[in-house]
Parts: sequence; C-alpha cells; structure tokens
Amino acid sequence: LEFRFEIDLRADGSAAVRGVENATGAYAPGLRGRLQAAETRRQRAEELAGAIYPGLVLGEFTVEGLDDFRAPIVFTGEAEVPQLAGGGGGTFSVRADRPRDLARNWAGADKRELAVELGMAVHESREIVYRLPPDAQDVRVPEGRTLRDGNRTFDMQVTQDGDQVRVSWSLVVPEPRIAVAEYAAFRAFCAAVDTALAEPITYVIP
Repeated sequence: LEFRFEIDLRADGSAAVRGVENATGAYAPGLRGRLQAAETRRQRAEELAGAIYPGLVLGEFTVEGLDDFRAPIVFTGEAEVPQLAGGGGGTFSVRADRPRDLARNWAGADKRELAVELGMAVHESREIVYRLPPDAQDVRVPEGRTLRDGNRTFDMQVTQDGDQVRVSWSLVVPEPRIAVAEYAAFRAFCAAVDTALAEPITYVIP
C-alpha cells in the first residue's frame, strides 16, 4: 500500500491536498469492494480520505482498476482540509503524518493470552510533501527515525528544502501473527511508531 500526498499549507492553517493511493496485493480487494458501486463511491472515498485528514472535503477524483481484479487500485484525488496546521500567536505546527494509532488498534491490551492476528502482512509506505506558507519562518522538523522489533521495521526520513518539507516512511510487519511471547515488544514498537508520526513540523508566520 503506497501513498503520496502534496499538501499546500496556507497561513490560516487550512490546506489543499493532492494525493495518490496505490493498493496492490492483499490491499486491493478491500478497497475495490468499498469503491465498486458508483452511486456510493464519492461518499466512501471521502470517508476513507477523511480518516486520514478529518474534516476533509473531497474534490475531483478518479479510481483505476475497479473492473480488473488482477490490477492494482489507483486512487487519485484533490481535497480541501479546513484546519490541518494548528497553533496560535503566529506559531503553527502540523504532525509529520496522521498517526496510525497502531498501539490502540493492534495492541490495546496490557497483556495477551492469545496471539494477535492482524489478518495479513503489512507493507505500507507514504510520502508527504508539505509546502509551507511563503512567509513561514523558523521552520523546525522532526529527526528521522528507524525502529526495529525482530523482523518488523519502521523507517521515517524528514528533509527540508526552503519552504518544502518532505516526510517519507515505510512500515513492514511481514508476519500477520504476533505470538504471545512477542507481544510486549510488539506493543512497544507500535507505540514508538505512533510517537514518531506525531512529531511536529513547526513554523512561525510573522
């Protein structure tokens, strides 16, 4: 599952978003099923996108691969987000990315007596290019992060070039079953991923 977003942040914290989602392998059937019906496609696409960026209003979009079960699903769209960067007094911040809430979704219990079944292996990557407002100053970005838990990995890289900040990350959980003996370490790994994605990009609008 691959995502690429280009996000133009405005001085008031709102944003214009352009995105491409490429779903292959085990990810494609579920997305195809959600978007297959033309009469509910916009509503469901907006729900999916809104889960990443709350309040999102979907504009023009296209979906390729719905009629060929062997093809990847490629979703391309544009949207408006009324409040992506928050702050006050001229200082704004936006998270590196929308946290996946892995600790809550995959490892919410303190302890487990049975293995965790994720349903499928996880191979996800995302690239987000933020374009800050032209007069943004004192820009600060998170440090890169590499996390490992056995064969489970997370890597996040952050670079800045003028008013452009690029965040890229990948998450790999190759085995969908997490044994009880591995659960504590897996839970800590999930929490660390959530923390990394929540790190802020901050800037000042004079």
